[in-house]
Amino acid sequence: MNVSAIQKAIDDVKKNGGDGIVAMDIFGRQDSMAIAGFNTNPQACALFNRIFSQLIKSLEGANFPTNLSYYTLMLEDGKAVFVGHIKGSEFMYGMLTDFTKIQQGMLTNIILPQFIKQITSAINE
Repeated sequence: MNVSAIQKAIDDVKKNGGDGIVAMDIFGRQDSMAIAGFNTNPQACALFNRIFSQLIKSLEGANFPTNLSYYTLMLEDGKAVFVGHIKGSEFMYGMLTDFTKIQQGMLTNIILPQFIKQITSAINE
């Protein structure tokens, strides 16, 4: 795992997303402990990990594919949370966004794919 590359990936998200990226954590699937981030929230890491696990179980129970990449929670006041599993690793990310300050398409089509590529490489080093 390359910690400096993980931090660079986070810094790039902050730079490219500006004020639209409110908080972010990279955390373990096994223990929900954050390994990097900004404006981190340990309780949110545990909650998001639990929701992710429940979604996988529910998908499995409904005979749906269980290869969940990420989920989104739309909150009040233009806020949204993106939570995803970093493929090939035991880590996840959680990101609080403000859609009054960033376009959703910019986040989902440009910033997130670039971040996923960077973070996957950094974690698997």
